[in-house]
Amino acid sequence: MEDLKLIAEPSLDPAFLKVTVIGQEILPDKILICESPEEAKGSPLFEAFFTIPEITRVMVSGNIFTFQKKGDTPWPEIGKKIGSAIRTAFASGEPFWSEELEKKIHKMGEDPSLNTPEAKQVKELLDQHINPAVASHGGRITLVDVKENRVFVKMEGGCQGCGMAMVTLKQGVEAMIKEALPHIEEVVDVTDHSKGSNPYYQSSKK
Repeated sequence: MEDLKLIAEPSLDPAFLKVTVIGQEILPDKILICESPEEAKGSPLFEAFFTIPEITRVMVSGNIFTFQKKGDTPWPEIGKKIGSAIRTAFASGEPFWSEELEKKIHKMGEDPSLNTPEAKQVKELLDQHINPAVASHGGRITLVDVKENRVFVKMEGGCQGCGMAMVTLKQGVEAMIKEALPHIEEVVDVTDHSKGSNPYYQSSKK
């Protein structure tokens, strides 16, 4: 599928890469997290992702894939394999996931894993302290996942596509969460900022 456009956006944490599939809605307002080759079985796209030795975790929401890797292999090298897998999957026309993997799909913010005490504390911070502040700019920040001392969030409304989104995330959201939960190492943004009112990219096509 030659016309399929992918935008790769590295995180400040070198273990993560966000890949946006331009113009394609894969899981609108929902999220799927796949964490092993065993979970990927029967799903050609996710099986392909986990044939890449460095990939340890894949998250998809909206039109964004967020990948976590191990080791020192640079993302540009891994990204070529990721891009090839995504293009092959779209060209094949086959379902992206098996019935078994489909059971792991949840509405944004309603994943059962967010019922842990840690996730509830983060949600409380967002709802009671952070979102009232960003609401004055028409924005909202939703908790997506808490995993391995990292918090994953999606920025919406006025925060989506805003040129100051990274400043808000790092100096505001991350600082407050780390103060309340000192073991949290990073807050990872999984937002598609291309769809905001002032879209921007910090990445290159794969």
